[in-house]
Amino acid sequence: MTVIEQIDLLSQLDEQSFLEQEVELKDISFRRISREEAKDMLLNYHYLHRLPPMSFIYGAFVDNVLGGSLTVGKPASMPLCKGVAGETYSPQVYELNRLYTMDFLPKNTESMFVGYMLKDLKPLNLILISYADKGMNHS
Repeated sequence: MTVIEQIDLLSQLDEQSFLEQEVELKDISFRRISREEAKDMLLNYHYLHRLPPMSFIYGAFVDNVLGGSLTVGKPASMPLCKGVAGETYSPQVYELNRLYTMDFLPKNTESMFVGYMLKDLKPLNLILISYADKGMNHS
């Protein structure tokens, strides 16, 4: 089921009661998901409305409803990779390039989401970079 279909289903199933229930951090589960699972959410809800390079894709779920997506991919700039890690380690440079969570998820969801991703990717010994878009008041 696509994200759009899930959201449509929520609105048909008394969305207000679902969103008004107090979702707590303990109610959220994280796992790797497919490109297709993340695609609808990123194209329709993330402010950039386009897909980045995606090597690792994660979802945040409440009651099997996708409530967030996080993606990690290769940066577009090879000189950046070399500048960050040098020629030898530049292939290990990846970027956390999308993070989106729906409003019904509680405070600190994003921190838990990033923590889950970091723990999952730790065995790969990657060098991760990320940027904050100050134009969107990210810090």
